[in-house]
Amino acid sequence: MTSTEYSSDISAATESIFTDDVKNMEGDDLSITNFHDIIMVETEDASETTKNNVFLKQSSDFGYSKQILGERAYSKVIKGISLETEKKVAIKFILPQDWERAVKEVKAMIILNGNTNIATLFGYFSFKNHICLAIEYLNGFPLNRLINSSKNGLMDYQTAKYMSQIANALQFCHDHGIVHRDTKPENVMITFGDNAKLIDFGLCEFFGTTKRKFKDHVGTLEYVSPEILIHREHSKEVDYWCLGILTFECLTKKTPFRAPSDGYDDILTRIRTNKKANGFDILDDECLKRCIKG
Repeated sequence: MTSTEYSSDISAATESIFTDDVKNMEGDDLSITNFHDIIMVETEDASETTKNNVFLKQSSDFGYSKQILGERAYSKVIKGISLETEKKVAIKFILPQDWERAVKEVKAMIILNGNTNIATLFGYFSFKNHICLAIEYLNGFPLNRLINSSKNGLMDYQTAKYMSQIANALQFCHDHGIVHRDTKPENVMITFGDNAKLIDFGLCEFFGTTKRKFKDHVGTLEYVSPEILIHREHSKEVDYWCLGILTFECLTKKTPFRAPSDGYDDILTRIRTNKKANGFDILDDECLKRCIKG
């Protein structure tokens, strides 16, 4: 072990973090074989490394810290380290309830591995019925922190750079038949090298060459497109909607469909009826031109 920050004992390292969900799970590795078999079948044409089991890991391949990097309804992310490479990783623990989405997330990340503006997947394993993903640890901070620390939004040259990089990431997704569906500031990491990377494919879907109708409400309300809200057929266009909202927020520190006093239903109605609380009139025309050009 390279540092006292990490423990090779995953149970001890996660004891205080996963008291509610992990401790009550019985039996290790009950589903990882089936999970891996599904991943192998669904990505057999995508990558030679999949066939060679490069992505299938064991919990003993990593060291674990008690630092929580992020939380969602069915997952938690902690800081870890690869014992083989001594590189830091983000380890995402996905609860069994989200097993089907975990399949899609891993499948997408394997297919998308190699894009400079998308976080890299190093492997997956199981721990007490959880699917665990070892993902590239990004030194930096989420875009929402940068936006919130600004006075009235980011500079236009910053916005143009970051949005161009996220547009590249989304285009790469779409070229491979994947729609992200949750592009928001919390899911964009700004590295210390001042580059943007798209993270968290937990809500992604595969659309192939045709539009599909997804019946689940997904995403964060302020960034969700009208098609998703009214259960219309949708495809990659919903990602461009998110990108537009994200660009607006970068420039203004506001989202277009939320007024300060708005509640959930108010925002929902505004999006469905296209009645913006904040319009592009609050932006300088030259600023918009530079961002579009960038």
